[in-house]
Amino acid sequence: MIKVWDPFIRIFHWSLAISFLLEWLVAGSFKTFHMYLGYLIGFLVLLRVTWGFIGPKYAKFNNFIYSKEIIINYLKSILTGKSERYIGHNPLGGLNILILLILILSTGLTGWMQTQDIFWGNSLIQGLHSLTGNSIWFFVALHLLGVVFSSIMHKENLVKAMITGKKIKT
Repeated sequence: MIKVWDPFIRIFHWSLAISFLLEWLVAGSFKTFHMYLGYLIGFLVLLRVTWGFIGPKYAKFNNFIYSKEIIINYLKSILTGKSERYIGHNPLGGLNILILLILILSTGLTGWMQTQDIFWGNSLIQGLHSLTGNSIWFFVALHLLGVVFSSIMHKENLVKAMITGKKIKT
């Protein structure tokens, strides 16, 4: 077994998942709770971005942000049924994580902007907030499909790995 996901990453991951689900459930109904959950999510993501530079090996961005060529080659390998197993995030998973972080920060920024007098009632900002918030669901779905696909393809339980922090080293 190899330790892949440190406690911060695991706590961040599950805290973000639960907070985002709650955020979506209360949107439109409990505006104050929605706002505070947004601040919590923004804070979590800012901590994660910091951890992406100073954290352990598999948490660092340079361990899972790949070049366009590597991402395309990995996608081709999936289509041929010969995808390489990665201990950390694979190239598509890393790209998805990056997109999710950007979308979450964008959603938080546009949400915060709506609390400022200068943007109050601005339909463009409101529309961007809804667009980025709803777009997150698409990438969450891709993330979940990728977890299922990789777990089956490489015969490993990635959900268990995100709970225990450990994967089988091969």
